[in-house]
Amino acid sequence: MINNLNIQDRQKSSAYPFFDCTFMRVIIILIFLTSNISAQDKRGNVWVLGLARTDTSQLVTLDFNADSLQLNTFRSDHSMADPSITTYCDKNGELVLYSNGCEIFNKHHQVIQNGHDLISEFDLFGSCETRGYSGNTLGVLFAANPCDSTKVHLVYLDLHNESFELLSKNLLRTTVDISNPDDPVVIEKNVVISETIYEKGALFITRHKNGIDWWISLLELKSNCYNSFLLSQDGFSEPVRSCTGPIWVHPSQQSLGGGVGAGGFSPDGSTYVRFNFTFGLNVYDFDNTTGVLTHREQIFLEEDDFLGYVGAAISSNSRFLYASAKYRLYQFDLHADTIANSGVIVDTLDFSLANSQLFFLSNLAPDGKIYIVGFNSLTGLHVVHHPNKKGLACDVEQLGLRFPDGIVHLAGLPNNPWYGELPNTTLCDSMVSVTDVILEENDIKIYPNPTTDKLTIELEQTTLIDEISVTDLTGRKVFTTQPVIYSKLYDLELSAIQPGIHFIEVITKIGKYQRKFIKL
Repeated sequence: MINNLNIQDRQKSSAYPFFDCTFMRVIIILIFLTSNISAQDKRGNVWVLGLARTDTSQLVTLDFNADSLQLNTFRSDHSMADPSITTYCDKNGELVLYSNGCEIFNKHHQVIQNGHDLISEFDLFGSCETRGYSGNTLGVLFAANPCDSTKVHLVYLDLHNESFELLSKNLLRTTVDISNPDDPVVIEKNVVISETIYEKGALFITRHKNGIDWWISLLELKSNCYNSFLLSQDGFSEPVRSCTGPIWVHPSQQSLGGGVGAGGFSPDGSTYVRFNFTFGLNVYDFDNTTGVLTHREQIFLEEDDFLGYVGAAISSNSRFLYASAKYRLYQFDLHADTIANSGVIVDTLDFSLANSQLFFLSNLAPDGKIYIVGFNSLTGLHVVHHPNKKGLACDVEQLGLRFPDGIVHLAGLPNNPWYGELPNTTLCDSMVSVTDVILEENDIKIYPNPTTDKLTIELEQTTLIDEISVTDLTGRKVFTTQPVIYSKLYDLELSAIQPGIHFIEVITKIGKYQRKFIKL
């Protein structure tokens, strides 16, 4: 059993031979270099949990910075118990911000400047006012602003009720300036990223292949079409749209988690999972360079694993998928030719546990363990101690982390990404100056030439197109656009341009290209 106040990992000891001084210096240098290369990004290292109903209610922080998990309590009048919570630390693991989807709090557990009423105009049921949480399952997350450590975006979905059906109409952001981590301040609030009809909740994030930018993905309502938004130093791109796998149509399924689905990305960003009791466990391949999703497999579990009590998390080696489904916890091998055939039940619910402990939402934590929350009046979390190990060797311990007396929790775990290693921020400098690079003919094609109505721009590799401009023979700019689109193909409409000889310039994140063309 894991102690109430910490989770003590197995201590390791080693014996070292004697070295001469020169060899020892080499070893020290190698250790230094290795430690810097593999240094961990600690921006997800503190979780805040708990339900507050009175001014004397206690909440808990789980601090993953030390060798063993540290559990601390504090008194609060706000709640962090809903399935819509998120936290954010600096790169060293010190708590900076956290949110319950209604307000944004600082490390002193106070609402930050302008950090209140995030969804007041969308809060149909008064959940924020009366209960202290938004009720939009997995519908909120913090996204670090690439190449600018002074800004963080809270990304979230609104919530609407149309004909007794809950849905989202907007993907929004609120941007926080954290240049003074002791006094963060909201500088932009409720800014619309996209006006599209989405499934409520199930908003997930993973790193781009470059290790700097982020992909944020969500599902359009009653469809199989996913929108993946690239967050780069230039802001949010237009979505990459992938229509693949089962169509999620469920007009009568609106119980907790019924139409939403749990899930998320693997740590390496190659796999996306979406899971609910109507459509089962769905595994997708994700190209974290292009943002394209491709459905791989659909798996249905036991008939009584239902009522929305589902969760999904993937081990830190990105191999084993854990599907928590009310009474049972499953493990699947993502390396298997047929994932469904690899499934094993690694634990079943102990009904002697008090209250509704269940197997509900789950998340991979910075310590490499997977934590699973139950539902309603919880006394702790279930723990998968060794998720990288196959079968029962993964070592599941129900209520392996117990909360101290006075801590009451409901159903939420922070909707944080897997941060992994620290990003190589030298890439940020190259991103700024890369437009000085001139692309060659084999890097980009522009056709047809001559043309009558449009030009197709085809890049050798998918990248972010920042700007396209057209000038005439006098050097006068006759057309410019800033599509900020992540693609390798772009069709440029030329109907408004007069016939004649023109020059086109395409500026991308890998360089710029200039070419002459003729408009007939």
